[in-house]
Amino acid sequence: MSVVDVDRLTKSFDGRQALCAVTFSLQPGERLVVAGAPGCGRTTLCRVLMGILAPTSGSARVFGHDALLGGRICRQRTGYLPAQPRLQPELDAAEHLRQRLAYSPRASAQRAGQLLERLELPAGLCVRDMTPLQQRLLSLALALCAQPELLILDEPFPPDVPAGANAALARALERELDARTTLLVTAAHADTPPLPMTRALLLRAGRVTADGALERLRLPCRRVTLRGVRADAPELTALRAFGVRSLPDGVSFFFDGGPDELLPALYALHPQALTVEEAGADDLLALAQEGETP
Repeated sequence: MSVVDVDRLTKSFDGRQALCAVTFSLQPGERLVVAGAPGCGRTTLCRVLMGILAPTSGSARVFGHDALLGGRICRQRTGYLPAQPRLQPELDAAEHLRQRLAYSPRASAQRAGQLLERLELPAGLCVRDMTPLQQRLLSLALALCAQPELLILDEPFPPDVPAGANAALARALERELDARTTLLVTAAHADTPPLPMTRALLLRAGRVTADGALERLRLPCRRVTLRGVRADAPELTALRAFGVRSLPDGVSFFFDGGPDELLPALYALHPQALTVEEAGADDLLALAQEGETP
């Protein structure tokens, strides 16, 4: 049985659609990153799956139960880290976990203590005295203490946080994840999370624009834009360029080889101007959605 089944899910706020006909499923053990720009519907999707928001139309099922009507059953098997966790400044780490134990039958005091120890969080440290990283680790501990089968992390690696702090959180998370745990992470880009993900779903203005396996993408990769070059130039075929697009004054394409292959080919094409930039997983997933081999 699928862990998550979303079928033509639509959610509107005052006539504005935050999600529009979103459909996907998530199998046990999958690691899905839901990517898109701010406002694309990532947080709304997480809140619907957690039974916090009701769909306007369509359905969202978690462990076979309606996410809203069976919310309590779903939440007992699901860990959730919201984009803006609500920690109480005057409480310490142990007190936060005790509160979680009070309404989570799958959690245990032993598990809570082990998490504090492994995450190197002093039990008596108050939230107001924690570093930002320690606060995020505590929020992660709250999501993990019930040994969830599904873990939903909304923007756990924000771009305005130092890369070292995000990497530390990712290492801590990886140590605690069971191989059978199904993971859903939201991020601005499919390759943002600093931990291995198996699949990505791209959202744009509430709609799914691409959905695919990350392991099949030809990464690392470069996007090349040339001015004064035609898309049917034979040098591009010899270069094994893919995703070739004609532009009003030139051509763009993707290339996954080394600079020792690319530079001689560019020299032979005699472009009037060129741009070479790193391509991300978002670019290649969108290309695959268009029916081209990425």
